[in-house]
Amino acid sequence: MGGREDRTGEEEEGVDDEWEERTPTLLHTADVKMWVVVSDVHVPEHDRRAWQAALDFIADWRPHGVVINGDFAELTSFSSHGDLVNPGYWREERDSIRRELRRLRKAAGNARIVYNAGNHETRLERAQGHAMPAVFGADPLPDQLGLSDLGIEWRREGLPFRLGHLRVVHGKWAPINAAKKHLEKLGSCLVGHVHRPGMHAGGYDHKTQVGWVAPCLRSLDANYLKGYDAASGWALGFAVCHVWSDDTFNCELIVMTPERRFAYGGRVYGG
Repeated sequence: MGGREDRTGEEEEGVDDEWEERTPTLLHTADVKMWVVVSDVHVPEHDRRAWQAALDFIADWRPHGVVINGDFAELTSFSSHGDLVNPGYWREERDSIRRELRRLRKAAGNARIVYNAGNHETRLERAQGHAMPAVFGADPLPDQLGLSDLGIEWRREGLPFRLGHLRVVHGKWAPINAAKKHLEKLGSCLVGHVHRPGMHAGGYDHKTQVGWVAPCLRSLDANYLKGYDAASGWALGFAVCHVWSDDTFNCELIVMTPERRFAYGGRVYGG
């Protein structure tokens, strides 16, 4: 009938009847380092189940490092313009942020932890310039959070952290295609900020480069979203990056189901 000839059972010339056995290279014995990047946790408005799933993942895989890619702290006590919203709440909020940072350090063990500041982390500094420091202390945010005691490195807002050729920074622009916008401005990059996961590839400088936007780990029920007719597009999750010694890399976005579940490396997390 003109179909393909049935050669079932026949051995094709030059093809072995069995796959050659090979031993996969183990991650921590290879020339590659694993990093986990968490963006937009927004403590104390974080999604507790999603955050716990991320901590479980970090504790299991023990990556070489973790990047807190901005807006780990919500800083509800101050508005984005430096005005006081609820100064009496600052001590409680600060304690919550400290607690979650300690939980991250415990999950990560001795891994390197880098904290890229986001736009929310700058709220305290702006507020300190508008009101009496006695309300919330004169010390900068890294000192108030005790980052040095936890062995967490602080980087100011907008300063990318390099994972090989990949720039990891909180992000600035929030158009519909945020991955494309940041890629055009920064080259290959991983950002957060908009809470909507995405990826865009393009040809720049005679080579293909890729921009990623990581999902968030904050509650998806933000008060300021109420009243909008369209879905926000926000999603829960984080990113996993692998970096080789020649600075090449790959990046995976881990997007959780609505039940806060995801699978990785044959293991299931969350739920």
